[in-house]
Amino acid sequence: MVDSGANFFKSDLSAEGIGEILRKKTISPYTKIMFLSTSLPTQFKELSRSYYLSLLKGEQNQYQRMGIAFNLDMLDELFPNITGKTLSTHLESRLKYLPLCSWILNFRFKLKTPYISRDDTSFYIIDNPVRKDKIFKIPMVSPSQWKGSLHGVMVRRILIKVKDKDVFFKKRVSLINLFGDESRAVKQYLNELMQERFQLDTNQINWELGRLFETESIDKFFKVGRLRFYPSFFNDIGLDVINPHNRVKKIGINPIYFETAPSGAEAHFRLLYAPVDLMGKPEEIIKKRVSQDLKGIGDGLSDLFTFIGFGSKISNGFGIAAEDIKKGMFVGKGFDFTESGKNTGRCKPQMPDMAKDFLSKYTDTDFSMPVREFSSNKKKKAEFRKAKERYERYQRDLKAYEEDVKKHQNRTADQTGIAIQEVGSFKSIGDIFKEISRNLREKSNGSL
Repeated sequence: MVDSGANFFKSDLSAEGIGEILRKKTISPYTKIMFLSTSLPTQFKELSRSYYLSLLKGEQNQYQRMGIAFNLDMLDELFPNITGKTLSTHLESRLKYLPLCSWILNFRFKLKTPYISRDDTSFYIIDNPVRKDKIFKIPMVSPSQWKGSLHGVMVRRILIKVKDKDVFFKKRVSLINLFGDESRAVKQYLNELMQERFQLDTNQINWELGRLFETESIDKFFKVGRLRFYPSFFNDIGLDVINPHNRVKKIGINPIYFETAPSGAEAHFRLLYAPVDLMGKPEEIIKKRVSQDLKGIGDGLSDLFTFIGFGSKISNGFGIAAEDIKKGMFVGKGFDFTESGKNTGRCKPQMPDMAKDFLSKYTDTDFSMPVREFSSNKKKKAEFRKAKERYERYQRDLKAYEEDVKKHQNRTADQTGIAIQEVGSFKSIGDIFKEISRNLREKSNGSL
């Protein structure tokens, strides 16, 4: 994507030279931005920033079209984005060799408010670039960001209001089982909270945690969490500005730019739960402990996406997702659901917007007639042909979906080992997790 013949670091930098580089179609938008960054210590600083704004927000929308969309397509070729009819098969193959009660949650979400994060690059045209993938330069949320955000939400939700000492220890152990060893800051915070609330010293806390984990010294105990997180790549990039005003003159003179993933941007979220540490234990114990883990995950995800948010400036309302999700699917090993017939492993196809718009525009027309008979106008005929192709594809997918539903109506987790459930909102995720927890609790014949 980079033009090897372009000399980006000319000593005789000029406005004409900058414009010439930006007009080259063989240079990727991100490379153009890095070239513009070289002009920061020169007189062309503001000119370069205006060019940068045009790359992100101009009519041609170069960064989104040539940078993000192009690289997302490349990612799909390298690592196929499995959706639709092959999604359940793809997810089942991932669980085949994992322990009992492993599961994968997969869905596509849309941002309700912009997502802000800070990239670790030290050289950029503005001071606040959004976090991007190091290779493809696509706005992203890294696995460690997801892990830290969900852990923070669940610490806040589960631990802050617990008043009973024994319950507090059990909830803390559950979080360690899910997320792994506590960081030094989290351990110090929770120890201080327990010292203040229950009048315990550090030795007593460490002894009790060691007893619960069946180890002599908690300081030498290392735990790998049961949750595995994956990166999420957004399909759009935007720019927000904060303009602090002078309190006397009531005007702003130094606007601060923030790169964002804007409202309406979409990304995939995938979460894997694998209780590897429970392998070899009796099935009743596994199901009881997995039930304990599941109780807070669904509510934690709902709070993270729709109430608290993720990324930077969440206290100002940034990083919130819409309630409804797309292509949502829960696939679990060793589970079943109370409502049979829903475990189809596929989302019901919806009529494409192009076909809907065409039918609303031409109300006296359907897609049964041949293309040549629709109109003699070439433009209308081409419009009809595209809409008809989308509609016929939708009809094929719908027929395959209905056949799949019939085939899976009598399918149970006991027969296949895999249970599949569609999800359409964050509320439904919470309901599914509560249902699974209740079923496992009943099967384990244990009271939690």
